[in-house]
Amino acid sequence: MIVTADSRGVYDQLKGAATKNKEKKHFNDKYGSFKVRIGNINTPESVHRNQAKNTVEGKYASDYVKKNWEKQEVSFVCWDFGHYGRPICSLSSNGIDLGADLIEKGYSTYEYKWGKHPFLHSMYMKKMMEK
Repeated sequence: MIVTADSRGVYDQLKGAATKNKEKKHFNDKYGSFKVRIGNINTPESVHRNQAKNTVEGKYASDYVKKNWEKQEVSFVCWDFGHYGRPICSLSSNGIDLGADLIEKGYSTYEYKWGKHPFLHSMYMKKMMEK
């Protein structure tokens, strides 16, 4: 997902934390935007470069996010950079967390095999149990 920071200072601070080329390539200085990985959320693929990995479920999830989250003003908190260099973040809008929303709607699962979500572990676990 692409996020555009409303503050150049916030954008510069996050970009400044990117130390590797694979991290820096996800930042667009012209627009003050960056591509993120939603932390601890496992959603089926929809736009993988290996077409065989793309799924109908991933397309539904992608369509849901585009319809309901794209162009929304979001708050974000990022805490790391992932394997492919994207900042790992949580996004929320109007008090709703995107990850929790995707879990609740059945588009994603909570992934904690490599560590718990640093802020929302309890909420995500509760959403998984409610499914």
